[in-house]
Amino acid sequence: MAKVRMIWVIGFVLLVALSSPAFSQEPIRIGINLPVTGPVAKFGVMDYNSIMMAFEDLGLKKMDGREIAFVVEDNRGDPPTAKSAEEKLISKDKVDLIIGGYTSAESIAMTGTAEDLGCPHIIVNGSADKITEKPNKWIFSGPRVPGDLKKSTCSVFR
Repeated sequence: MAKVRMIWVIGFVLLVALSSPAFSQEPIRIGINLPVTGPVAKFGVMDYNSIMMAFEDLGLKKMDGREIAFVVEDNRGDPPTAKSAEEKLISKDKVDLIIGGYTSAESIAMTGTAEDLGCPHIIVNGSADKITEKPNKWIFSGPRVPGDLKKSTCSVFR
């Protein structure tokens, strides 16, 4: 639960930075890109439920006078589907922020798209070093176990 709260804090700080008086009547749209069907659905549904529980626990219904709306895309744990879902959330649904990515493979596909299209994306679970080893302007990840423990700079993982 602490991980989800940290993700929310980062996400809402980003949203405040994105808020402007010109868009004060528009809802803040948060995209959720997770596998809610398919072989890893059990884990995607747990992540989704955790996000919703944190939202309820924080009691946030509005931010800076704007309502908060969620747009959910099911990527079925499939990287090409995750990439398409990310593109849809950004281009068609016009979300302000995306949270998601259970597997590293789907996270890599999603974050590449978010970076290319300039939309903040908070990684939920993907841990492959490839996700965050290059400088990214739009990709955020909380504390996580590195995919390759031998490359870790943290003595706990060596």
